[in-house]
Amino acid sequence: MLTVVDHPRAPFIKPVITFDDGELGRAMLALWKQVAQSRPAPDAVVGIASGGLLCAEKLKDSLNLPVFSCAMRRPGTEAKRLPVLQIVLQAALRAMPYSISNCIRRIEDRQLARRATKTPTSLRQPSAQLLADVAFVAESVAAQRLRHVLIVDDAVDSGATLACVYTSLRNALPQDVSITTAVITQTRPSPAFYPDVILFRDTLCRFPWSLDFRGV
Repeated sequence: MLTVVDHPRAPFIKPVITFDDGELGRAMLALWKQVAQSRPAPDAVVGIASGGLLCAEKLKDSLNLPVFSCAMRRPGTEAKRLPVLQIVLQAALRAMPYSISNCIRRIEDRQLARRATKTPTSLRQPSAQLLADVAFVAESVAAQRLRHVLIVDDAVDSGATLACVYTSLRNALPQDVSITTAVITQTRPSPAFYPDVILFRDTLCRFPWSLDFRGV
């Protein structure tokens, strides 16, 4: 069973779901079943780093599938940005009960949503790291004669990142190789790119790697 923390009754307030490693693994298997029921079963998974890759890794062992990474930034780029501040923020958030950190999440989500209504989402340009990752995926798909690729991300907010990764892969892979996109949650009703398969809609998710994760 997934743990729903502080699930509000008001329809305009988004619920917050907390996943530990076990629950995330079960959620990914549920997402996989939805994909397999409506589309050809994928023979490879591409995880969008970092959250999407961590989700994709949950399928690697249980389904014995090759998992590839596509990243918009070089590994470690985010960690280099104000690491001390990030550590302090993480400690503060993890000291809070979920009832408070859930409120902070909802406030942040509302602010980002308002900003999105004022400034239309622009499609992102692929980074050098992403182009290198896509080239490696294309070479591997050709070498292993793979036919159906699944792109996985943990969450879609604006949809700009997923759109960029999908477009880059679509341009690099042969047209007879199908691409399906799937996410744990879509947090906005109208993202720039709609995933093919979505486990939760209008739901905020706390993952094991989230700054405010403190167990379930």
